Amino acid sequence: MKVVDDPLKKRAPTTVEARGILTGSNAGVTAIDFDAEESLILGASNDFASRVWTVADHRLRIFVHYTSPSQLVCYTPF
Repeated sequence: MKVVDDPLKKRAPTTVEARGILTGSNAGVTAIDFDAEESLILGASNDFASRVWTVADHRLRIFVHYTSPSQLVCYTPF
């Protein structure tokens, strides 16, 4: 039997740096996505809403609230 090394153990540690805070969600965010130009961030959350923020200044630009609990937003790709 051949033993194969786990490639995940050999990865260098990743450093993540916070660049800002996206405000406006009233519940847990379930998914985020970037547009093709990486200038907008789309977020879906458990408060029945989708939001769009700008990457440059982290400002909320678009807010869409769904009125029915059956419209819970789990994923919203661009």
